[in-house]
Amino acid sequence: MIRFVDLRGPESESFLHRVTAGKVKSLPVGSGRRGLFLSGQSRVVAQFDLLREAADHFRLAVPEECATALAEGLEALHLSEDLTITLQPEERAGLRYLDSAGDATEEYLVRRGSWPSAVPGWQNTSARR
Repeated sequence: MIRFVDLRGPESESFLHRVTAGKVKSLPVGSGRRGLFLSGQSRVVAQFDLLREAADHFRLAVPEECATALAEGLEALHLSEDLTITLQPEERAGLRYLDSAGDATEEYLVRRGSWPSAVPGWQNTSARR
């Protein structure tokens, strides 16, 4: 099962760019890329798909087993930035992703291809296409 962590606010871009592995500032609205959230000891906490919904709204699609750790880890680093971090309820999660217009994209995450199984909790549910 996939869960979503939403970050919204004028400083969400700079915050994510600073605390995750991967370029965030160059990501255009409507696109996405993979990213990592690392511990202070450079260990992988969560691997995720980072989706830019709007200039100030990012959605992280993450395996359910890592979702709470990701949300809590981001919140722990959130000091005075103007943003909110929300772990979406389970009923809003799943393998179908709703785009900003509310339309389901056909098995979005499955089409992303296989992810490494080295990340704790990640279940490889997809095949490369």
